[in-house]
Amino acid sequence: MKLKVIIPVSVNDYYEFVTLLYEQYKLSDVRIDVSHLDKGPREINTRSDAAKAMPYVLDEVQKAEQAGYHGIVVTAFVTWGCEWPASG
Repeated sequence: MKLKVIIPVSVNDYYEFVTLLYEQYKLSDVRIDVSHLDKGPREINTRSDAAKAMPYVLDEVQKAEQAGYHGIVVTAFVTWGCEWPASG
């Protein structure tokens, strides 16, 4: 099985951390390839950053699908693109 992990920023600052994180939990017959965006924001700090990154993320998802990956993960360190209702 082949999985693609996409880091949704245009810098490779998180590559080693994400690679090590996924490698420690994967099964031996699973291949995991990690990449970051070629273009787009350097960080995702705001909704605007997320919106700017989205077209590039979708391009990478399409490339991964065409390359025959069985699964795609867009990793982030926040609830990127998700809004949770306020409690209380």
